[in-house]
Amino acid sequence: MRLALISDIHGNLTALRAVLEDLERRGVESMMVLGDLAAGGPSPAQVVETVADLGAPVVIGNADQAMLDVPSWWRDPGAVGAPAWSLPVFEIGVWCEEQLGPDHLSYLSSLPETLDIELGGLSMLAFHGSPRSSTDVITAETSDEDVQDMIGAASQAYLAGGHTHVPLIREIAQQTLINPGSVGAPFERPGFAGEVRVLAHAAYAILQSEANGIEVDFVQVPVHLGALEDEARSSGMPAIEWWLAQRQ
Repeated sequence: MRLALISDIHGNLTALRAVLEDLERRGVESMMVLGDLAAGGPSPAQVVETVADLGAPVVIGNADQAMLDVPSWWRDPGAVGAPAWSLPVFEIGVWCEEQLGPDHLSYLSSLPETLDIELGGLSMLAFHGSPRSSTDVITAETSDEDVQDMIGAASQAYLAGGHTHVPLIREIAQQTLINPGSVGAPFERPGFAGEVRVLAHAAYAILQSEANGIEVDFVQVPVHLGALEDEARSSGMPAIEWWLAQRQ
């Protein structure tokens, strides 16, 4: 059995379509979505609709939670000392929330924070940041002690999360943590939107159950920059030049 892990789409419909087309070519029909669907890109409503139509299991991400209750300071991030490089992130985030209707918000609000799934008889816990919080950050440099605190009492053999936008596979005691990277904004390294370079592809992972565990194949799918620019410029999204420049 094969399962695709996709995460952090961030309103990027062109990248999501590229991944779905790649999965179809590979004959992978099952998938798990690890959150952050709408905020941060030119097609928030269309991405939510596309993911909902897939009928795949989905967990909520921190950016999805922000769409349900946009922090007031997002409307004036400079007033709270947000660095200049981050200001377009919040401007786009506020715009994305304005594009979502009641049905989109109802769908996002229905998503659980964690989900138990099974892959070939092996147990996996899916979440966004960690089982503890959608905003937890787990990287290759995070200490084992901190990761254990974030995992808490989760006993599943495999753990699947996103949030950092960087692919990762890491062994923690008797558990394996898998991060597929980001569909809509794959980062060059862990960091913050606007601070780190966004790579010109869409990232996801294919998991396949084997006799001795789960084999992980990290995939990078080219994203047509012309189609991406067309999507952005036809959307009415603010800070378009900044958004496109991140992906050059």
